[in-house]
Amino acid sequence: MFFEWLDATFGTQPASLLAGTWALAPTKTPAGGWRWSRKPTGFDVLTTSLAGALGTDSDLDDVFLRFATDRALLPPPAHVGWHIPWPDQARRLASPTPVAPTGASYVMIDHAGAPPGASLRVEAQWEDYGRMKWAVIKLDAAGHALAVLPITSPRLATSAALTVELIDAVDRFVVVGVNVGSTEHPFDPDQGWWEPHGWVLTVSPG
Repeated sequence: MFFEWLDATFGTQPASLLAGTWALAPTKTPAGGWRWSRKPTGFDVLTTSLAGALGTDSDLDDVFLRFATDRALLPPPAHVGWHIPWPDQARRLASPTPVAPTGASYVMIDHAGAPPGASLRVEAQWEDYGRMKWAVIKLDAAGHALAVLPITSPRLATSAALTVELIDAVDRFVVVGVNVGSTEHPFDPDQGWWEPHGWVLTVSPG
């Protein structure tokens, strides 16, 4: 699904992005080498080719986050780890399962029961050595996105927070968290063990 989405989102014609990725990722193994060269990978090509595709300073991490937010709106529905009512007081939610690189977690929060003019505070924390990016989607009653709000944080941070305001027209929220790889190196599909990481999400009324 990710590569189909990539091609539909960034390709100039059907299959052009995938064909271009393969064409730009030839590997050359030196004569006498003990193992085949694994570089560059298709993700090395995507890292370079999609830099700035979603804005001046955007990178492949932002592409992973955009895919995860779009995935929440596409059939079949993305698996929701938590679905909770409007929090009358602060609630802390732990990840049902740790998230591996390129994977995403989804938490749905109903708006019903919130007083007029309320806001929603979202605070995320995650384990060391993993990098995560977060966003909040405002949904209407039909499940259409009213807004997608990225939660900004430094690249090597282990926490991020956002207060979501102007929510009276919102039916529910989806909080999206994506594991975008290790703090020690860029994402590499051949890195061996893809280390999953847990998170804790605190949601509270503003």
